[in-house]
Amino acid sequence: MSRGVVLEGSGFGDPSILTGQLRLADWSVFRVMFTAIAVCAALLYGARARGSGWR
Repeated sequence: MSRGVVLEGSGFGDPSILTGQLRLADWSVFRVMFTAIAVCAALLYGARARGSGWR
């Protein structure tokens, strides 16, 4: 539920932004998601290189 509140508060729940995303005209949501995935991947790689994390 908190994710929905954050998305709505940031404006990504706006119907015009969602429509633009589906029409491939507004890339803001895609950029945010790609940045989140890249940061998560880098942190997981760093944790694994240090020896902590899942096996």
